[in-house]
Amino acid sequence: MEPATVSVRWHPEARLLKTRVSGVLSADDVQAWKARLDEAGARIPPAQPFRMLIDIRGYQVADQARDVHQVMREVTPLFLAAHGFTVGFFSLYDEAPPLARNDVARCGAVAHVHHDVAKMDRYNELLATPHERFFTDAEEAEAWLLAVTHAPEAIANI
Repeated sequence: MEPATVSVRWHPEARLLKTRVSGVLSADDVQAWKARLDEAGARIPPAQPFRMLIDIRGYQVADQARDVHQVMREVTPLFLAAHGFTVGFFSLYDEAPPLARNDVARCGAVAHVHHDVAKMDRYNELLATPHERFFTDAEEAEAWLLAVTHAPEAIANI
């Protein structure tokens, strides 16, 4: 099993928030990841829309404690919802996302990266939009994000 890796980096010049999670996470790892995302999100000026790259290559659900995975799988959808972006996963479960906060920057595009080709192909088939895509290659995902020049109606000029 791969050890836990958690990183969060804000790239202001590209307006890109990148996060990477892999390995077997503990409950403390997940809470630290959530806190780092929240800290990074708070540093983005509210008037500045951003893009997000979520890279979970090497994260295997089967290796995780069930309770840890339950919390982990909600971190980015809830973070993004707070930043005005509704991920496609909410539609899979007929759930309404929480309301966006008014005091934070808005996210205009998201790329998800995972090592399972079949899963990413299926998610692209079911959930992809002009503002949300699924990849197995992080460089390809980042290139797509940086090429996104349009954003949801509520977010202009990504």
